[in-house]
Amino acid sequence: MEEKITHTIKEVECFFLHLCEAVPIPKGDERLRRYLLTHPHTGRQAVRGYALPRCGKNGWIYQREKEDTEQYLQKKRAYFCGQGMARDCFIPPRDDPPEILFFFDPASGQITAMNGGRAVAVLLTVYKGVSQEQVREAPYMDTVYREAWKEMQQDQDLFERYLKIIEGF
Repeated sequence: MEEKITHTIKEVECFFLHLCEAVPIPKGDERLRRYLLTHPHTGRQAVRGYALPRCGKNGWIYQREKEDTEQYLQKKRAYFCGQGMARDCFIPPRDDPPEILFFFDPASGQITAMNGGRAVAVLLTVYKGVSQEQVREAPYMDTVYREAWKEMQQDQDLFERYLKIIEGF
């Protein structure tokens, strides 16, 4: 296996802040408290959280989230209809996706997206990379990286966005 370019969690966080407009979540905020309650293994004091406001720079992220949700709901409806349970498939309409949140944990090197943001998570995973040492310690890390790389390459818009950001970074 060839050695991949890897970046530290701090470098990934800087890339993230270059990629989108993000508002830091204060330490006492309920959103950060909820994250810490659901992720007890984190380096509690070092975790940094960000909210993505609905603005021009983040418009593509929320648009993709809305499209992904619509695709998922269509597949779910098709499944229920295919099983003869069309009337059992009530899916309430959603106007806007909820506020997307990202958390960076320098202690574990973990990046977590909440309430969506899959496209950004894919870009961050590819940018972060994975080292041979990380693969030895946690073999699933290589699979996560490879799947993100594959997904990004199959999505021409995402791939072009990544290349453009890397050039300007």
